[in-house]
Amino acid sequence: MTVNYDWNSMTPRERDALVAEKVMGWTDVKYASDIDWFMGIEPEQTDYGISFIGEYTTDISEAWAVLNKLKERVEYVRTTITDSRRGIKVCVQTIGYSYRAESVSLAEAICLAALRACGVEIPV
Repeated sequence: MTVNYDWNSMTPRERDALVAEKVMGWTDVKYASDIDWFMGIEPEQTDYGISFIGEYTTDISEAWAVLNKLKERVEYVRTTITDSRRGIKVCVQTIGYSYRAESVSLAEAICLAALRACGVEIPV
């Protein structure tokens, strides 16, 4: 069953949690209401401790980590970044496929394109 995510109704932290789970490979992602943050288990973590999820969609240094993780998951990744009237366009290309996203924020556009490249359906 395909799940469509309503990106525009999600908070930035909910978006980060989706990126952590679907692109970065985090497991057991949960919202900690007492601290108003998402936490989970990183894929490389061996002690099963809980970690705070990064701000992938709002922090450009975290967004670059998303692209680096994507490069580990697919055979070929080429990224093109261009300006547009409505913001910044990002195109992630893998062998035979192109995944596009547009946002006013480069970090958010990177995350949207990476999610689409990982098979997550987010309407334009």
